[in-house]
Amino acid sequence: MTVFVEELREKRHVHISLRIPTDMREELLREAYKQGINFNALGNRIMEKYLSFDRMAERDRSVVMEREVLSAILDKVAVQDLEEIGREFGPRLVKESLFFYGISPTLHDLVTKYFEPAGKYSGRYDFNLVGTSSQPRMVLVHRYGEKWSILLKEYMAGAIESILGGRPRIEAGPDFVTIEFRN
Repeated sequence: MTVFVEELREKRHVHISLRIPTDMREELLREAYKQGINFNALGNRIMEKYLSFDRMAERDRSVVMEREVLSAILDKVAVQDLEEIGREFGPRLVKESLFFYGISPTLHDLVTKYFEPAGKYSGRYDFNLVGTSSQPRMVLVHRYGEKWSILLKEYMAGAIESILGGRPRIEAGPDFVTIEFRN
């Protein structure tokens, strides 16, 4: 299963003009300066985040909360309940999002258009894809503890199984989840 082999494509850019309020422009310029990037790069970052994550989060009515609040909730929920929640919602929510946005239900698109942006922007986990194109492995690292790993493990496994028809090899530790795909 060569799932991550993709043709190299040259990115093309187009020039556009936007009218924005002066105070918004000034705030964006300050932010670009703070981040050490130019105004154009900041604008591209903002638009990329919107297209790859924010619009799905808005549609799904995702809730943002402080890490401490999530940790406190996880402390109060039984492990069995977290496993059940992950198994139930992973397949359903991921499939709904892929379908709604016209994303093909392939492993490549699931990883690059769902799991990777969620890792980059949500704070749920840090995402890394390692291995070879024929033996890819996703590594999710987080700071929420073992119960979060248990929930993530079942959520991810269920979502992947619903797309591929088979459960990947998946391992969870106190601050990580690894998912391996075999041929």
